[in-house]
Amino acid sequence: MNNLSVSPLPAVQSPTRIIAVTSGKGGVGKTSISVNLAVALARQGARVCVLDADTGLANINILLGLLPRYTLEHVFSGEKLLAEILLKGPDGVDIIPGASGLVSMANPELGKQQALIDSLGQLEQQYDYLLIDTAAGISASVLHFVASAQTALVVITPEPTSLTDAFSLLKVLQQKGYRRTVQVVVNMASDSRQAWRIYERFNAAVSKYLGLTTQWLACIPRDDAMRRAVMAQKPVLLSAPGQPATMGFVTLAELLAQHFQENTVPNAVFSRYWQRLFERTAQRAAQAQAKPKALAAESVEGEEDHPEQRWERLQRELLALMTSQSLPQESILQLLRGMLQASANQLKSVRADLVLELLQQMEPSGLNEQQRQRLMLECRRLGLDKARALANETRPVMDAAPKQVERVSGETEVRKHGFDESRFGSQEELLRRLREASGSEPLLALLTSWAHSSAPVSGRFRLPQEEAK
Repeated sequence: MNNLSVSPLPAVQSPTRIIAVTSGKGGVGKTSISVNLAVALARQGARVCVLDADTGLANINILLGLLPRYTLEHVFSGEKLLAEILLKGPDGVDIIPGASGLVSMANPELGKQQALIDSLGQLEQQYDYLLIDTAAGISASVLHFVASAQTALVVITPEPTSLTDAFSLLKVLQQKGYRRTVQVVVNMASDSRQAWRIYERFNAAVSKYLGLTTQWLACIPRDDAMRRAVMAQKPVLLSAPGQPATMGFVTLAELLAQHFQENTVPNAVFSRYWQRLFERTAQRAAQAQAKPKALAAESVEGEEDHPEQRWERLQRELLALMTSQSLPQESILQLLRGMLQASANQLKSVRADLVLELLQQMEPSGLNEQQRQRLMLECRRLGLDKARALANETRPVMDAAPKQVERVSGETEVRKHGFDESRFGSQEELLRRLREASGSEPLLALLTSWAHSSAPVSGRFRLPQEEAK
């Protein structure tokens, strides 16, 4: 799934308004919003259907106290028609139990999808609204259902993880080519002012870092009536009329209907999207089957894939991948680190050429202060600090302290601790030096300057102040 933006679609007018209710994190009340919004729309006189697309949990039937005998899996297998699996919910809302059958929709077996395509096409003729209650997260099925809808309704809460996970969901959608405006509903807010502050924070991050457009739709206040309604397996609109949460859902339904009336909504056709997905899946499967046959034919003709030929092919593919804009910089850095570690024994002395080549490609203006200090320390460790280190056979300055050996009684050799007296003198001298320091300069910078400026006296290095005495 490289691109989710299938628009523009053929000019086929769909009477159904298709809405994907989704979230980045579970537990934000997404399914409760789907159910109560469906009832509120039905009370406005609309024909409403809810598709339970949460393949892992399938909670809609639980919230409504329904026991489905069949699911969409039976439609996919051809055992049942869509009309035969529909459940009747409150106020005339129809429910399509999804269960585990929806997992197969994103990767169907050939020959089984036409019945499902025909059934999905019927939905676009029978209802005014089709609400898709997706699973939480960024799985392939979630991304496909959001892309197949005309608009996405993203549910967030004041909880920080809800905001970060919703941002991650939109980031993945944006990377896949999604460009439509996203509707946002803030759930479980203490009041409308808190909900608006939460939305502003979320919208600012999405606009700045993703370039996507979001619209404030409504907020559902935190209300104990919602908890009681879930326990009673009954929508809060029916169990607690007049409560704040109930009024929030009524307002949400009105604003959503107004949104579709006043805005140009993409002419997305739900069944057409899935048909195109099935066709692409079948095409990729055919190409995957044909590739081994082509390789086998080349082998028969005697054109063996020698290591040199394989290396040249992989090199071209790797360069093309690294120049691709879709590959994150973190992935490139991780790849380079792994290659350096794996090829350390092979490169040996050639590694120096690689380091120098990287340094030549580096622009000093692109380094931050932390990177500058790290580079300076590494240069000194390698003995690249001007001519002094080169004249001394690139003696390291900030490398690990050498293990010193001294003779004791019995001619037994013992190893001293790791403190490097050759560069900093005794520990007492170093502590005195640290106490006399101003405290405005970082410790690492102090140690570096002291070690670098030390000169050999009486067989060991002395601190600069000692030489003046």
